[in-house]
Amino acid sequence: ILSATSFRKGILETVMCNHFRAFHYYSESIISKDGFLGYPCATYQSFKYGECFPCPDGGCPMMGHYADTYHNITSETQTFYLNTGSAMTYSSWRYKVAVNLTSNG
Repeated sequence: ILSATSFRKGILETVMCNHFRAFHYYSESIISKDGFLGYPCATYQSFKYGECFPCPDGGCPMMGHYADTYHNITSETQTFYLNTGSAMTYSSWRYKVAVNLTSNG
């Protein structure tokens, strides 16, 4: 049985912008230190297609509690993108897998 409070909370979290979850992201960033990597990328489209992977030599900055550990690798004009889950746990890692097939025929 779903209570009215649980139903209301679920609707708010589903309908509201993801910024509504900011406190969840921050809380989880304390536990999942490496779970919120921000990848420098010119556009979200490029990020979705994996064109901004892997992190540059200086590393990728973190979002959340450990964000202040990345001094001097970002500038004011950079844009960063990251993955988040749609439900707890929100932290999400990004992997790029490439498969090359060849023919011996």
